[in-house]
Amino acid sequence: MTQPAFRLATYEDLFDLPDNLIGEILHGQLITQPRPAPRHALAASVIGDEFVSPYQRGKGGPGG
Repeated sequence: MTQPAFRLATYEDLFDLPDNLIGEILHGQLITQPRPAPRHALAASVIGDEFVSPYQRGKGGPGG
């Protein structure tokens, strides 16, 4: 049985994704994932701020 021809993903393919998916193109292949839930995105932002602030904003990090 023959394999279907491999088609490289395009930038347009990213725009054609449904709103509930995010995507990226890696080595010509479209990779998709479900969009994070709002609560998850907020939690990730808050945690990231806690780790970044001391080092980027001089709030007690190295040398501060």
